[in-house]
Amino acid sequence: MFKNLLLIFFLSASFLGVAQEDYSYISDRKFKDPTDLMGYDFVPGIMEIKGESQQELSPGEYSFGVTEANLFVKGEEIEGVYSINNINTTDYGYKLLLMNARNPTIQGHLKVVLNNRAQVDALIFKRTTNEQEIIFYQAQMPEAQRNEEDAFFSGRWEQELEDKDSIWGMAVRPFFRIHEAQRGVQERLDFSDSTSIEFIQTVKIIDKRKKKKKKNEEAADAGLPTIAEALMMDEYELKEAGIKLKERRVIKIRSIVTYEDGTTEDVVTEYEVDKMTEREDETAAPDGERYQIEFELEKGAPLYLYLTPKRTLSAFEAGGIRYLLKGY
Repeated sequence: MFKNLLLIFFLSASFLGVAQEDYSYISDRKFKDPTDLMGYDFVPGIMEIKGESQQELSPGEYSFGVTEANLFVKGEEIEGVYSINNINTTDYGYKLLLMNARNPTIQGHLKVVLNNRAQVDALIFKRTTNEQEIIFYQAQMPEAQRNEEDAFFSGRWEQELEDKDSIWGMAVRPFFRIHEAQRGVQERLDFSDSTSIEFIQTVKIIDKRKKKKKKNEEAADAGLPTIAEALMMDEYELKEAGIKLKERRVIKIRSIVTYEDGTTEDVVTEYEVDKMTEREDETAAPDGERYQIEFELEKGAPLYLYLTPKRTLSAFEAGGIRYLLKGY
């Protein structure tokens, strides 16, 4: 599991002013509900004061981190922690009504402007009622980077499941990781994180003939069927052949964790699956999560896999972390 040190560092890096390595891009994710903003750190690429100036920003020069109670703002002249009094849904997206946590007389807002894909195009920040609005534009991802990421990360509409058992043998590389226990911090993953989720099934043939008296030596000496052949047999045929199948289903999550001192650790967690149950939400939106597959474990809390209405993989939950596929 991910260690507290990583989570503390990430919270600090996201919301308390430590420099970011990259922008947050328009195409990174969708915000279909105000709750999707929680834990997200916006790192814009351009700042504009209408009628006065426009300038390009270096990654992390300005940032806006949203939590349930506060907006953490980094940047010259506007840096501070602002209490979120309310979030309203508007025709352009969302409007956060703000109050300075240290000086309640300072009240302002943050407008979150969405495009027609529910992605954030821009943020419009007003620190106080007496100050001018400042527009911060999200960066467009460079085409070369987009092509690399599309090839590396698993897309939300790519991998289809015919039924719940079809998941075994698949692997995904999620694009986002949400730490639900740590204020829902949303962490955009990178190539170097090497984060992957594998659904592994192994089958072993157990020869039960060895436990019986060899009344028929010729039958006893006959070779065992292949695993592929055995999987095609029903219970009666397996019994007649004197064999038994032992299946093991494991979900393996791997990620390379980088700590504050620059050291890394290859963290691998495996979950033994005991039982699977699929559920359907008939009220789900056309691009929502219609199907849920629950994995009951030999030990511990269950894990969950979510599918779109087209039965493609969408998101996965394990150990207090929610993993999102690209295009979520």
